[in-house]
Amino acid sequence: MSAKNKSERVKRLVSHGYFAPELPPCFVSENLARYRKSIISGIDKLPLIQKKPNYYYFKSEPTWFYFPRFGKQDRRHGVPNPVAHLLLARAWAENYIDLRRKARKSKFTLSPPVFDWAGSRALMRPSIELRDDFRINLSS
Repeated sequence: MSAKNKSERVKRLVSHGYFAPELPPCFVSENLARYRKSIISGIDKLPLIQKKPNYYYFKSEPTWFYFPRFGKQDRRHGVPNPVAHLLLARAWAENYIDLRRKARKSKFTLSPPVFDWAGSRALMRPSIELRDDFRINLSS
């Protein structure tokens, strides 16, 4: 696992991190990742508003859906607007090294973000056991 470069991180975040893993396989975002550069460059070419990028004023709402769980309450998931996700993925990818360094120093997380270049998701999922142990220690 390596950090590769910013463009590859954006591509991975969009292609393997946009839709929730619970969605059926027909929900894909590879085309969004493939055309990310042209979409982002089009967004960047929009005129400035009060000397700030146009997208600073972009507001969107996610689309919510509920995924059933046997014997438990349905889990709520959201699918963000693709433009918002692209811009967030770019910001995250550009600052990944600093964010990871700060997460490693943090006392609030046991699982700093790790890119997974071969798996089904862009980021490795944290261990549930570590999370539960962390909550127990935090609550005491």
